[in-house]
Amino acid sequence: MYCCCVSAGGFLIMHTSKGVCLTGQAGAVLLNRCNPSDPDQHWFWTKDRKLTHPQTSHCLWADLSALPRHARLVKLRDCSSASMWKCYDEWGTFGLDHLPMFLKKQGTRAVIRTEPRNSNWTMYTRGSAGRMELMSLCSAAGKSAVLSQTHKHTHKYSIFTRITHEPFLCKAVLSFSAPGGFCIFRVLLHNGWSTNCTHNSPHTNTHTCTLQHLTPGTFYSAEILSQTDGERFSIYFQTGESLLPVFIVYYNSNQLRFTSIFLKGIIHSFLMYEHYSCILMCLFCLFSLLAPSAVSSLQASASSTSISVSWQPGPGQREAFRVILGLGAELVRSLVFGSTVTSCVMSDLTPGTLYTVIVVTEALGKKQNATREVWTVPAGVQVLNVSNNGWTDALQASWEKAAGEIDSYRLLLIHDSIIIKNESAHALAFSHHFQSLKSGTLYRVVVTTVRSGMSSRQKVAEGRTVPAAVREVLVSNNGRTDFLSVSWRPALGEVDNYLVTLSDRERTVHALTVSKSSPECVFKSLVSGRLYNISVTSRSGMYQNHTVVQHRTQPSTVLTPTATHMARDDSLKVYWRHAAGDFDYYQVSIKHNNLFHQNCTVPGSQNECVFSGLVPGRLYTVIVSTWSGKYESSVSTHGRTCK
Repeated sequence: MYCCCVSAGGFLIMHTSKGVCLTGQAGAVLLNRCNPSDPDQHWFWTKDRKLTHPQTSHCLWADLSALPRHARLVKLRDCSSASMWKCYDEWGTFGLDHLPMFLKKQGTRAVIRTEPRNSNWTMYTRGSAGRMELMSLCSAAGKSAVLSQTHKHTHKYSIFTRITHEPFLCKAVLSFSAPGGFCIFRVLLHNGWSTNCTHNSPHTNTHTCTLQHLTPGTFYSAEILSQTDGERFSIYFQTGESLLPVFIVYYNSNQLRFTSIFLKGIIHSFLMYEHYSCILMCLFCLFSLLAPSAVSSLQASASSTSISVSWQPGPGQREAFRVILGLGAELVRSLVFGSTVTSCVMSDLTPGTLYTVIVVTEALGKKQNATREVWTVPAGVQVLNVSNNGWTDALQASWEKAAGEIDSYRLLLIHDSIIIKNESAHALAFSHHFQSLKSGTLYRVVVTTVRSGMSSRQKVAEGRTVPAAVREVLVSNNGRTDFLSVSWRPALGEVDNYLVTLSDRERTVHALTVSKSSPECVFKSLVSGRLYNISVTSRSGMYQNHTVVQHRTQPSTVLTPTATHMARDDSLKVYWRHAAGDFDYYQVSIKHNNLFHQNCTVPGSQNECVFSGLVPGRLYTVIVSTWSGKYESSVSTHGRTCK
């Protein structure tokens, strides 16, 4: 039975054993699955003990004219003509206020009938602490609506009803009195067995009926038959597995009194009205059913999408267990199990959510609850990516939002099994930035979700920072035309090795893998005077960082330089064979006694030049230099002007 308050006094009305709620629709009253958010299921008590339906502004109504014994539909009508309702006992037997007609479930419709069995209804409403609570349906209408007919139909004679159940003997003894002294009664069980009743004393007019050969723990229906005039009176009882209570009901001139010793889960008494001579006419029967014992040792454990529930049955009788799963005021699941079941699993739940588990012990429409709250484990993130975005000192973790409800994300950054950082992110975050990291280093990122102190399973991903570039790359040709040596200061952080490549324009000439412990290498068999690109790459995992420099080999000297006077006394002509390899231009100088007199720059495409204005008959030294970039290589020859 569930209710949800929509305002002060509002509630849902649920059939105790079936778990469906009264729903008012287009004048009809149906029984549908309980939904606290459905305004068609909201009800209020009025001051005059009517049930009003605020959605339609009508009240719960039953046809009271010429009621037959079969069922009549309950409907919604104007409140001025609506019926008044009440609880017949404290366990929720519910019906009309002034006639013994009881509200019952018949298929999907609500009806009223004269039979009280399975006419138990309950209110479920929000208590003062803000939690949903099970309450008596009539608590909101005041105690005047509960057992309000106990003052009616009292008589000057007494009726004494006593039912006992003796352990293991499987019998029940019924004692009662009738106003006439000439009555003969017989008890008929509905399974066909019958027995005569004994007239105990003519002074008290008491009768005793002993019912034998009964099955322990079984519900029975029977009839008391007046063999004098054929009138019948229906009774109901249940045998037990141990000594069950005695229940005494009697009348005097001004009161109806109950005296009882209860065992949970058992029907104890029957209330009979209107005895005319030997005629037993039953206007209604009152069941006194105490709620069965609640289960004990209620345990609930959860994964992210399921809850496992186990319990131990309480003492006494029971017919079934109902396991109810609630989320706030919402009914999530309602499952019914046999009386021997002690565990169940409920799946397809929302991770990171606080559920209320209620295990209801049911016996003949009565119930007792045991409640436990349990959190489902928060769901972990499903997709986690770690990237460096080209950074040498940072990593960024990103993920897809976890399913269900979470409070935050916890992130661990681990290197070599040591936690480097322990940080958290907001529940709405989908990425996190780790800073001040070591370049070229492999890290593990561990992400868990947190909900109410519980952590999800871990999601792990690895990420590596970009290695740092090498520092202070030094390249030298050592004055050689076919050789370059390369050295550098090691990169900061971690590297696996270095890759050094020598390129001529876009073409790679050489590529060497160099250990991180030996930061140097040499290249041979190169072209003289050529400008090379040298790249030193730090490598860590799949990531690299490059440092590129340029350097030239030493240019070659020209071949066979020659100086001739060409039969002239004031000039010399100098010519040569081109230098090998690459060069930019030639520079030719002429000197005498270490004094330079003239310089001549010659394009690389030419191989001669003429010096004029010289002294006749003098011996000169001619120097031919090959230039490539900032490097030059020289060779000299001698020549004398003509006298």
